[in-house]
Amino acid sequence: MKRAIDIKERSFTPVRFIGKGNVDNKELLNPWGVAVNNSNEVFVTDRSNHRIVVLNEKGDFIRSFGENLLNNPTGICIDRDGRIFVANKGNNKILLLNPKGEYLRTIHKGRSLKQPRGISLNGQGNLVVCDAENQCIRFISPEGAILKTIGKGRLHMPLDCLCYQDQIFVSDIKAHLIQVYDSEGGFLYEFGRLENEDGELNGPTGLAVDKTGHLLVCSENNHRVQVFALDGKFVAKFGKCGGGLGQMHCPCSISVLKGAGIIVAELLNNRLQIFE
Repeated sequence: MKRAIDIKERSFTPVRFIGKGNVDNKELLNPWGVAVNNSNEVFVTDRSNHRIVVLNEKGDFIRSFGENLLNNPTGICIDRDGRIFVANKGNNKILLLNPKGEYLRTIHKGRSLKQPRGISLNGQGNLVVCDAENQCIRFISPEGAILKTIGKGRLHMPLDCLCYQDQIFVSDIKAHLIQVYDSEGGFLYEFGRLENEDGELNGPTGLAVDKTGHLLVCSENNHRVQVFALDGKFVAKFGKCGGGLGQMHCPCSISVLKGAGIIVAELLNNRLQIFE
């Protein structure tokens, strides 16, 4: 049995802001989703500007796209070929773009989804989508067919999902907890509750797994990120409310760089921040 990691062994140091201030002559406005491709480029859904911004790991602007295509983009994920899947909260569609950001096709045309948020790809290449207003998770094929619906009657408002090691982790912002399902959608366990102490959550949103195999959870209303073992045991936390380095205001999404670094998108500070 592996020894439990002591909280003091994990520390996260704020390094720098990226995407702060003007990005291509426009401020980020409510950045929501963040993903990293195989070239270590950072893709941000700049929600209220209806676009995706691409930065390098240092925060330098590379390009933006989607201004005439996207409508309140939220969740974003990137496959091994660099193709970009985006959830359009504004019109309930899921779009597929090529690595350059050019439109390929609409995966789902919005017939069944209501306010899609976080999205992820499972091991079979299907999309796993947080259907927030319908209070469930959808499995959607690359052709747009809804293959399965899970979480009905159990979820209150799923905001993000993460497929990792044949499990699906889901953050429920209204129930203030994380639910875990197997790869087929069977419920396994849950953890978290509404409070402010270590291991307790207040509005959990973005999810990621770091290079040590720990689950990172954005706790939006606590203005911090909490770190858990995959079984839900609390490990560490970082961040507090504010606008300075190491502080956050409504962290909503998180991703891991290919080298060292964890990126946190802050909805109300309109920026991203890197921790190591």
